Amino acid sequence: NTNAGEKNSTCNSEIRKRDNIKTESPTPIKFALKRLLHKKHQKMADLPLRRMNLNGPWILDKSREPWSMKNYLEVMNVDPMAIEAHEKGEKEQDTIHTITMDHQRVQIVKRSRVNSDLIVDLDFNKEHIVYLPPGDRPQKSLATSRDPTHLEIHNSMQTINGLASVTDTKQLQQEADKSYLLQTLFIRNEQSGKTCTTTRYFLPYTKTPPHLEVPEVPATSEK
Repeated sequence: NTNAGEKNSTCNSEIRKRDNIKTESPTPIKFALKRLLHKKHQKMADLPLRRMNLNGPWILDKSREPWSMKNYLEVMNVDPMAIEAHEKGEKEQDTIHTITMDHQRVQIVKRSRVNSDLIVDLDFNKEHIVYLPPGDRPQKSLATSRDPTHLEIHNSMQTINGLASVTDTKQLQQEADKSYLLQTLFIRNEQSGKTCTTTRYFLPYTKTPPHLEVPEVPATSEK
């Protein structure tokens, strides 16, 4: 059990490192900031099922196959037990991506069993480089967009299992009664030459994005 826990932790750590991630612990200041953001983005929670761009929160549609990341993680040589834990986690908890983009930059806030409000924050057409532990491994990211309905992020990263190239494409699509986001993930393991294309579907999430929900702050009693 201890080994399995360590492997799961390693998998989650590697999955988090795919993105330029910022994670912070909540503080009273951050609670106040979330309240401000909540007011600023109140209209976001009222977005309809029909959208004309990628902005807003999107929830993974697990009723529409395929949605599993198993093949993707296998190409990354992630331990099978860790992959099983990842699959179980995605089944048990919703995956929500909140996108905010204009003609200059994009921010994606990811909420899932693996990612707890992880942030991808990139300027368009500008290569971003971050160095990940252990060993200051470089991760290069480049975001591009043809129009408000399209987003592509290319990552080149040195994982603990070797060099991987990942292209994450998000494209707005329309159906008769609603919009949906089509995500296409292409990964190549540069050491083994193995590749995989994963397609996932996201539906408009009409509630307040999880990272903007304001938790109840316990009242302090005065003595």
